[in-house]
Amino acid sequence: MGLDNGILVKFKNEPTEKEKIALQALGIEKDSESEYYDVAYFRKFWGWRNSVLDIIGWLDLDGQETAIDITALAVMRNQLAHFSVEDNWKDYEQKHERVNWIWDYDEYYSNMCVNAVRLDWLVEYWEKYPEDIEEVIFYDSY
Repeated sequence: MGLDNGILVKFKNEPTEKEKIALQALGIEKDSESEYYDVAYFRKFWGWRNSVLDIIGWLDLDGQETAIDITALAVMRNQLAHFSVEDNWKDYEQKHERVNWIWDYDEYYSNMCVNAVRLDWLVEYWEKYPEDIEEVIFYDSY
């Protein structure tokens, strides 16, 4: 089971100055070792990870990365919105023994909010400018 999960995006062309300002305002930075921008990062957020993989139908993604489409990205965003509601978080904890996450809701809430805004932006940008997106990756690492 991955300790770290995240979403990366690679643009077909270098972002314009206006796009760079938006990326900077969102706290989305380019990875210094690749052409990808780090949109969202989750540490030991297994309930979200498991629910996303169950919905999308990926059975064994441990330690891998995979290109995703906008539908999968929307599922990820929607599940993040779902878990940002405390009752949903607690309900999932009670129903799933395998969740085994180390965070309580209050500890992880700010991370969920930041990543929700970033995923909302990416979904909207991809819908509006699909020709600008070369690839979006979901990674699952140890």
